[in-house]
Amino acid sequence: MIRFLVTAAGGLGFGLILNQQGWGSFLFGAVAGSLIAHVVVEAIYSRGFRRMKRSLPWYGAFLVAFVVFYGILATGCFGYDTRIPNAADVEAVALEKTLSSYGGDKSIYDGKTHRTAIASLKPQLTEPENIARITKIHREIVDLYRPDGRFYTPLRQYSGPRIVFDYKLKNGKHLKRTYQYSWTAGGPESEKYERYTGAARQISEIPEFIESSDVVFFAEPENLKNIEFLSNNGQSKVVVPEDDARAELFAALRQDLLDRKANYSAAGDKESVLNLRLSFQASVTPKNAALKKKLGSYSGPVYLPDGFYTFFDENSATYRLVKQMNWDE
Repeated sequence: MIRFLVTAAGGLGFGLILNQQGWGSFLFGAVAGSLIAHVVVEAIYSRGFRRMKRSLPWYGAFLVAFVVFYGILATGCFGYDTRIPNAADVEAVALEKTLSSYGGDKSIYDGKTHRTAIASLKPQLTEPENIARITKIHREIVDLYRPDGRFYTPLRQYSGPRIVFDYKLKNGKHLKRTYQYSWTAGGPESEKYERYTGAARQISEIPEFIESSDVVFFAEPENLKNIEFLSNNGQSKVVVPEDDARAELFAALRQDLLDRKANYSAAGDKESVLNLRLSFQASVTPKNAALKKKLGSYSGPVYLPDGFYTFFDENSATYRLVKQMNWDE
């Protein structure tokens, strides 16, 4: 068993090292690496090469077992890469904030020590129509991805957004799949890469995706401590707005996020026109309905992460409000 495992590890390891040269190089590396590992292990066990010839049938048995094992898994015989749950069987789908242009997943911490994570601001979809939309996009990605990755070797350097589908099924089980498409500029994969990033963009533009992952939808205006305006030359200005202005700011930010005017840059955008950070009170008593739902059974005070927002569009509600209030001057 030990010799079998070492031989398998040697084959896979050497195959993956040579894999960047293509599928043929991977196969050559797998065979050569496993053979070298087999020879070394056999020489150690037998204290020489006297029994090497007698061990070759065992190596042949390993190759057959390896081909069967790898073939079953890599070609998706068990449906690992193609299985997509029925939308009706899904309770919720968790995704990753990496699909959006700005920021990753953030967490909400306890309001006393600020060290214990209570909940994650990870995008999660629960509306039936959104779940159905996600399974449809998932199918499109599988159909796009599988012809290039049927044998599950990293054919090229990874690039582009990573898409993670984490389905919570109504029977209590989870189904998680991860995809990341790669390409070479100007190569034959460019068109497929555009379709892949288009699928990622479709997901990130779903309103529930945005509302479930940005802190401004979980906080109340009264929770705001201050706003820090960050200029492109490195200077900053801190403002503590009045109560009415805080409510206007929250409404503007929420609308701009849903309208893709905040934390979103279109082709041709060169420099941001507004950058700001929202900081919240050190200890917030949950009053927001979405926040209470996110916290579940936890009912104590919480510490909310800062919100960072970048604008390239002067026609955004937040930009107009900031200029109206002269906050950034």
